[in-house]
Amino acid sequence: MKKFFMFLLFLLICGSFGIAGAAPMYYTFNGTITNINNTYGFIGTDLSVGDSVEQVWTVDLEASGYIDNNAGTTTTKVDSGVFDWFYVDFFSGLNLDLSGAGYYDAATNVSQYNAGHTISKDYSDSDVFTTDQTYFIGDSQSEQIWLANFSTLISDWTTGMGNFWSYQFLAPAGADGAYDSWYSKNMVLTSITAEVPADNPVPEPATMLLFGLGLLGLAGVNRRQK
Repeated sequence: MKKFFMFLLFLLICGSFGIAGAAPMYYTFNGTITNINNTYGFIGTDLSVGDSVEQVWTVDLEASGYIDNNAGTTTTKVDSGVFDWFYVDFFSGLNLDLSGAGYYDAATNVSQYNAGHTISKDYSDSDVFTTDQTYFIGDSQSEQIWLANFSTLISDWTTGMGNFWSYQFLAPAGADGAYDSWYSKNMVLTSITAEVPADNPVPEPATMLLFGLGLLGLAGVNRRQK
C-alpha cells in the first residue's frame, strides 16, 4: 500500500510541475456591440447594438495552433512566410450558438478552430501587408468567432490598448451559405494574466502537491496502526 501511495505522490508532483511549465495566458477584452447583421434572423432578438461585450481567450504562443474537421482529422498550422501560428481557445464571453445544425457540416469542414496567427509587415518577401496584424480564430466554421488587431503584433500588446475587433458569423444548415453576423469594433484589452478566471478554476500545482502529501501522511498513519 505504501508503494502505491508513493507512486501516486510521484505522479502528482510530476503533474504539478508539468502544469506549472505549460503557461497559457488569459487575455480579456471588453467593448460594446457596434453592428448587427440579422438579415436572416439567425442571431435572434436578444442582442442589440450598444450591448456590452466581454471575451476571454486562452493563448499559448509556444504551442502550435490547429484545426479539427468534422471527420475527426486534426491539421496543425505551420509557420510560413508572413504567417506565424500559435494556439488560442475561446474561453468565455459572448459567443452565440446556432439552434440547430450548421451549414458547414461536410467531413472536410472545420468543427473547431484553435488557431491564432500574426502577419508581419517586415517579412522580407511581403509586399502586400503594410501593417502588422494579429488574429484569433475560434469555434466551428458555421459559428466562427474572431478577435483581431489590424495594426500590431501580439508581442507588442499591453493592457489598456484599444483598436481590437471581435466578430462572429453564423451560418445554419439549409441557408445555402447565407450568414448573419455581429461586430464589436471598439474592444479594449483589459487584462493579460496567467491566472485562470475565477468562474472556471482548475487545481493549482501547490494544491495538488499538498493533496499528495496528505495521501502520503494517510499511508504513514495506516502503517503505524498495523
